[in-house]
Amino acid sequence: MKKPTAYKCTKCGRVTTYARLRCLSCRNERFERVTPAETATLVTATEVHMLPVGFDVRFLRVGIAEFPDGSRVTGWLVSERIPPGTRVDVRWEPIRERDGEKTYGFTFHPSG
Repeated sequence: MKKPTAYKCTKCGRVTTYARLRCLSCRNERFERVTPAETATLVTATEVHMLPVGFDVRFLRVGIAEFPDGSRVTGWLVSERIPPGTRVDVRWEPIRERDGEKTYGFTFHPSG
């Protein structure tokens, strides 16, 4: 399985799950690559029913999960119902394939 990359500010320690030019907390411009935690807490979730052309599913369950360091990430919920506040296993895996090319993203699985 591919490992995701997160970015940790070398000055204040804030972690983001995508690259930035400057830290949102202290405006520092230097980051180190880190691997995010494998578990998080689901903050919120919803279902998206109006999908763009190219999706072969009726709807998607998406959510926002918070890692222990306070950073948050959006991902797909792979289980029918995962209520907010639930611990989830966070994985970086293919979420879609189009024209033979895989797109990777975060997915949330019930812990345990």
